Amino acid sequence: MNNRHPLATGLLAGMAVGAGVGMLLAPRRGSETRTMLRGHANRYKDGMSKGYKRASSSVNDWAHRGQGVYKNTRDKVAQGAKETGRYMREVADAVTRKSRRLGESPMRRPAMATATGQSHDTRHKSF
Repeated sequence: MNNRHPLATGLLAGMAVGAGVGMLLAPRRGSETRTMLRGHANRYKDGMSKGYKRASSSVNDWAHRGQGVYKNTRDKVAQGAKETGRYMREVADAVTRKSRRLGESPMRRPAMATATGQSHDTRHKSF
């Protein structure tokens, strides 16, 4: 048997053994004991039902709050990404304007030296 919840199984077994021993040692008649047990069971059932409803309501509230937080965070991240993109374009434009002012090509890359000491930049080779 696959026992996933040993605590719950132990509690249920303990309740069953306790109820059995209680019936054997009870000073009341069987019908009175059964009526009493039925009343206790109904009270426990009602209490558990109310507890379940409270817990379910709390979980729903937290889920609703979590959705709101998620949507708010998603919107802030999207806005931040949009602003970052705009900032990057502004910086790129400023760099381009400055390089044009200084007379350089904005797309020019520095030449890389090879092992032989010659420039590896093939776009600006002089023949």
